[in-house]
Amino acid sequence: MKDVLIVNNISKIYYSYKSEARRVLSWFNLIKKPKIGRKVLTDISFSMLPGEIIGVVGSNGAGKSSLLKIITETLYQTSGNVVVNGSISAILELGMGFHPELSGRQNAINTAELMGYSISRGDVSISDIENFADIGEYFDLPVRSYSSGMQVRLAFSVATAFKPDLLIIDEALSVGDAAFQRKCFRKIEEFQKKGTAVLFVSHDIETIKRICSKAIFIKNGELIEFGQTKKVCDMYEKEVISASVPLNIEIDENTAHNSYGDNRALISNVFLHNFARSSKFLNINEVFSINFNVEFLENVVENVGYSIMIKTKEGISIFGTDTEKLQNKDFRGFSGDQKKVSFLITNYLAPGTYYVNCAIYQTNNGVKNFLNRKIDVMDFNVDLSNTSTVVHGLVDLNASVTVEGIIK
Repeated sequence: MKDVLIVNNISKIYYSYKSEARRVLSWFNLIKKPKIGRKVLTDISFSMLPGEIIGVVGSNGAGKSSLLKIITETLYQTSGNVVVNGSISAILELGMGFHPELSGRQNAINTAELMGYSISRGDVSISDIENFADIGEYFDLPVRSYSSGMQVRLAFSVATAFKPDLLIIDEALSVGDAAFQRKCFRKIEEFQKKGTAVLFVSHDIETIKRICSKAIFIKNGELIEFGQTKKVCDMYEKEVISASVPLNIEIDENTAHNSYGDNRALISNVFLHNFARSSKFLNINEVFSINFNVEFLENVVENVGYSIMIKTKEGISIFGTDTEKLQNKDFRGFSGDQKKVSFLITNYLAPGTYYVNCAIYQTNNGVKNFLNRKIDVMDFNVDLSNTSTVVHGLVDLNASVTVEGIIK
């Protein structure tokens, strides 16, 4: 199968010139470029197959938007090359490509024709764009009068008015309302089934985990990791937390779980207890507990809390809670103290395999700083039983149904 996108050793450097005249002269190689510049991308390489959805994660300023602009040729790289096999459609910066004085209808026509599609030939239906955007009379008003949400609606509607081979979305859907986001994700899924590759940039990690088959983590212009979505997102989340508080990070090669925090307290002996039997297999509606021990290595005299999270094997968070929510009080610990923490839960999960995170944290000004957090420290399974009512989804809501004739 031929790659839709090949990114090969892309680098981008912004050089500083003493004058604009010297910058222009450098375009024609009449003077040498400065030796020093600001590097925003360094040797980025990856490829995409038809139908793949790849998420791109990274902090603000990491180089994500610069990479997308290079792929769409709105910015040129300093070195390396990009190959796109097929058509490309992109939603980059909010409102990018729209003339503020023209109406949504006029902008839609202009954009379609700039992309090589003809309204008169019927390549693109303006009525389809109007209906998908669903912005009413604003479709015929100047774009400068649009809210950010309306601009997103118009941009997505135009970008997906035809089926591209590669669709690029840069943070745009974070602005739209929930109903429109669901409609957009249905359109993305429809395109994927028809072979469109999607490059999706978002700070919403749960969405990345849910829709992407692979992910890319970019930091300071460098590709840190490219591969399985859960692994990449876990690495990124750990990076985000470590940016605010110094962490001691350990990776247990035997159990494949990550442990990090400032290590003023340590978690050990994480286990599941289901009361009826000593195993990690649960039935629907069964009561069980997630338990772990904590040992304090230093005095932590205020605002201590404990938390758990249950996730799918893809890393999507299903349920999380903590002692602040359940008991509405803070805890404390002194050096040498040992605690046993137990969260009691009723199982409404659908059959499958699930993973557990657990943590001890201290809250400062509303921010949770982890003393110790263990990711995927334990897994358990929910059995398919005769009492299960779920066919699709992640939870079993113990459904029932009646079908009766209607008396006329």
